[in-house]
Amino acid sequence: MKYDQVAIREAERRAFDTITNPKMATKGDNGAICEVDNPYWVNPLNVSMPVTLVQEVAWVNTTQNFAFDFSINAPVQVPGTNNNVILGQNNVFVLYGIQILFRDGASSANGVYRSFGNTVNDDALYNSLVSIRMEQSTLVDKVNGQNFRDVPEGAITAFNALDGLLLINPVRIVSGKLGTFTLNLNLLNPTSALIISASQFISVRLRGAYGQASA
Repeated sequence: MKYDQVAIREAERRAFDTITNPKMATKGDNGAICEVDNPYWVNPLNVSMPVTLVQEVAWVNTTQNFAFDFSINAPVQVPGTNNNVILGQNNVFVLYGIQILFRDGASSANGVYRSFGNTVNDDALYNSLVSIRMEQSTLVDKVNGQNFRDVPEGAITAFNALDGLLLINPVRIVSGKLGTFTLNLNLLNPTSALIISASQFISVRLRGAYGQASA
């Protein structure tokens, strides 16, 4: 989905306000809305934005369910294999956008990223539903995969940093201590009968505000 800079700036502002506001609203025991101290508060000087968390897995036709682990146990970056970026244990992250791309190429050093498949069969990826599970709760659910498909005008190698990005509402704040923080991409149809491109990877990127722990 294509966005202009105004939409991106507004999403970034919501994320920044969420992580730097010392108070947050919650529901009290009597059901009334009240303010409490923000347990995720970060000094504005320690906030970096935009920061993108990344997890990459191989695009294969032997499964309908792809899981991308962003928890404390997330796979780290392996040179030549993936371009993963993980959330540190003592840091916090405010998620305002999800981006899904194809990485074309077996090596992560020179892989080409695209927001559409090389073939019609590769585009079967977008007939899917996306959800995010944080601990025991699925806080983002039933997001249609077609939202992430962008085909740029002109050369097929053309790419914009915002291609394949979907802004979400409300923003979600997460801690690097989460044991379960997983994005699941579930294909609606089996693809075992489809011939898909070789050396393709799915790159899932969570875009947001990154709060660094201070000494």
